[in-house]
Amino acid sequence: MSARKAARFGRGVAAAGALLLAGWASGVEGLSFDVGVGAVSVESTRFQDVKAADATDLPVLYGGPARFTDGQYDRGAELRLGVGYRPLPRLRAGLELAVAPGVDFSGNANYLRSGDEQPSTAELSIRRLLVTATWDVFSWRFGGAGPPSRLYVGGGYGATDYRLTDFVQRFPALRQGPSGEVALTALPSGSDREATFTLTTGVAIPLKGPWELDLAYRYTDGGDVETDLGDIDIVRYRADGTRRNLAIPIDRTAGEYRSHTFSATLRWRYETAP
Repeated sequence: MSARKAARFGRGVAAAGALLLAGWASGVEGLSFDVGVGAVSVESTRFQDVKAADATDLPVLYGGPARFTDGQYDRGAELRLGVGYRPLPRLRAGLELAVAPGVDFSGNANYLRSGDEQPSTAELSIRRLLVTATWDVFSWRFGGAGPPSRLYVGGGYGATDYRLTDFVQRFPALRQGPSGEVALTALPSGSDREATFTLTTGVAIPLKGPWELDLAYRYTDGGDVETDLGDIDIVRYRADGTRRNLAIPIDRTAGEYRSHTFSATLRWRYETAP
């Protein structure tokens, strides 16, 4: 994370954390705990060169804006745990941890003189910590007493830790090995922390006793996913079938991370005895 992103992240978390602590101190409607699962769809992305300020002497991988790897992530699952408070009757502030392990990426590169098909694959794992706030815009009851159902909107701010591994580009149009081995280029893995914001809307439906079911949609902007500075491993085959390996230090590449999540969350609300 850059110094500017780190400063912005720190200010945002401090402000949202103050809101959460204010709710905690007020005790309005008490504490609540969440556990939820979500179905995650990540938008298509494009990995391109990123010229890092601390690596000005390193060559870039693609060599220009017209060269890149286009692709998409498979749909994945997300597990979320959270805690929240209500500083105001309609306002809920919370702290949330989300984990999405092992989402596969598949795409196609477009290097010159390497064929039309240049399949590329990788794997991405995500951990996210957010301070959240939601506002109830409408509530209703299906008859009888008890807590109402609520329609809400909200958002969150925090950080995403990611790890990108096994990023390999293959070139079936290039000369193959004696047993059909395909030429390839393996990129460095990547891991970092990115400032993250979310927008959400959902419905909270009361269940029996202190339980509540939350059904929600969320858009997440998780910044960029980057490969680290390091060597690319190039595997090619000579005319006589022998294998040639090269390790070349290269600058970073990066692709955006934007996702859409539909989630179901079970919430337990602390209730004092009447």
